[in-house]
Amino acid sequence: MDRPRQSFGRSGERPIGRRDDVYDEVETAEPRERRNQMMAMNIKYTTAASQFLYGKSVVKAALEQGRRKLYKLFIYGGENRKDSKDNAIITRLAERRGVPIEIIPNEDQRLMDKMSMGRPHNGFVLETSPLPRLPVKSLGRLEETLGKLGFHVELDHQSREEEAINGQDTFIPRKNNNAPKPFVLLLNEILDPGNLGGILRTASYFGVDAVGITNRSSSTLTPVVLKSAAGAVEEITIFSVDSPVSFIEESRKHGWKTYAAVAPPDPKLAQRHGDKFISTATVEAEQPLTKHPSILVLGNEGHGLSKPIKVAADYELSVPYFVGNSCVDSLNVSVAAGLLCHAFVRAPPIVKQTAPKLEEEASTETKSATEKEDGQDGKETLF
Repeated sequence: MDRPRQSFGRSGERPIGRRDDVYDEVETAEPRERRNQMMAMNIKYTTAASQFLYGKSVVKAALEQGRRKLYKLFIYGGENRKDSKDNAIITRLAERRGVPIEIIPNEDQRLMDKMSMGRPHNGFVLETSPLPRLPVKSLGRLEETLGKLGFHVELDHQSREEEAINGQDTFIPRKNNNAPKPFVLLLNEILDPGNLGGILRTASYFGVDAVGITNRSSSTLTPVVLKSAAGAVEEITIFSVDSPVSFIEESRKHGWKTYAAVAPPDPKLAQRHGDKFISTATVEAEQPLTKHPSILVLGNEGHGLSKPIKVAADYELSVPYFVGNSCVDSLNVSVAAGLLCHAFVRAPPIVKQTAPKLEEEASTETKSATEKEDGQDGKETLF
């Protein structure tokens, strides 16, 4: 029977998928008249699927990566505008991409506020298409030839409209050429937008090659996620997964090993099933990315991973306790993601050894210098 504590969530935490909605209500609270004025303003969308990105880091990343269709850049040009180096960079990026730029005067700032849903936009809002997100059934064979480093995927069904956004390319290029084999995250039912954004930021930082997000009971790529990810969403390959168990089992046929993130198991259980339960220390010592492509699965903030997913995985991986009597029995999933990713990608410690010959030469030189000092001018030194 699975215990509630075996998850990377806060103890007793309930799903909080609507927290960002509450945050919106608090953050955008303003005089009724101003709200009515904002509601009355009409936003002209280039397409029905258009999205508005806001904030310097998010807008800059979208312009740099160019993975979306870029429709229009809105820049606040009112009297309170503060020019900076980032402002010039963003403007140049938009010009190079051929993105139309519209300067918004002070009296129309409410339009940008409405585009950003009342959240801070730092004077920049970018209208774009949705981010490509291929539906993937499983991960496939690797490509390890010079000039084509990556892996193939088996695509799931998608509509014609989805194909127009996502494309049909079944090859995912490697992001991190330092690791011998690919490293992919699978996020199952991560509800909190802040956690999802934090994990995507962590994945980009540690060179994860791609991130899969399950379709059911998962946060979408909301503006809160984009802001928390600090631009990482535009850089890293993100795909969707309909059935995580099938995804794991089918990927195994192509040599992929799966690690399910869990809280530390009972010592007796771990001893009986030592080949199934491992810790970050084992990962750091054995360096699995030198042997096989790997998938790390992270679960829901409240109940963690389901039993079928843990059974389907090759290993159940945990971060060991450092204090046995702590009142905290689990980690936030975003924090756990950072520790686990680091365990996979960190290089093994290098033990420096001094060559015996060099030690001998150093010893001889020291001895000669001492003898010379003691016997200088043929006289014995007295102390």
